[in-house]
Amino acid sequence: MPLRILVVDDEPSVLSLIQEVLTLMGAEAYTLSGAPAALQMLEQQKFDGMLVDIMLPEINGLEIIRQARRSEKNRQTPIVALSGSDDQKTMEASLAAGATFFLHKPFDHKSLTRMLNCTRGSMLQERRRHARFPIHCPVRCEVGNTSFNAAGHDISEGGMRLLVARPLAPGALMSVSLTLPGQNLPFEARGRVVFAEDDGTLSLQFGDLALPARSQLRAFLGSQMERPQPV
Repeated sequence: MPLRILVVDDEPSVLSLIQEVLTLMGAEAYTLSGAPAALQMLEQQKFDGMLVDIMLPEINGLEIIRQARRSEKNRQTPIVALSGSDDQKTMEASLAAGATFFLHKPFDHKSLTRMLNCTRGSMLQERRRHARFPIHCPVRCEVGNTSFNAAGHDISEGGMRLLVARPLAPGALMSVSLTLPGQNLPFEARGRVVFAEDDGTLSLQFGDLALPARSQLRAFLGSQMERPQPV
């Protein structure tokens, strides 16, 4: 599953260069030349990373960064601010608005690749936080002194969805034990039910995971992200 990167710049040559480098890295580039379209897309889609030109003709790029930090979907997305100004105040303003990194323009293929390689780890971490992958396996659940079986639906770094035969209200504390696909040791976690659907699907938000469980989950999510997706 490729990284999804939003790129906003009003220079066609810059957009072309960034798209070329991102494609070579195996990422999907969503290129826009106007700020209004970018602001709208921020509210509609989740991105793993963003590259935003500070000097845009309609709306300042700083406002795009601020809006991303206020948005529900992209408030923690790594952002690279792009600027042709070498003024220290421009860099400081970009970071204050919420940019994670700063890249001075003009840049070439080599310097852009170096920057994106530096930010790739942050982007992958953001992907792991939100990406959900199917886990069709049995789950042993405990709520209070009651134990019962459920069916796993999907899982992310922050929680999982599972199908239960008994009703549970949001807010209930639940412990789960299951074997993640491709692993031998049981994955155990505790969390809180945050949503219950009429068909018996529960959304469980994990609490603080023990280090072994966190390592297990990240290994599984990482293996799923590296797998080619069907076309």
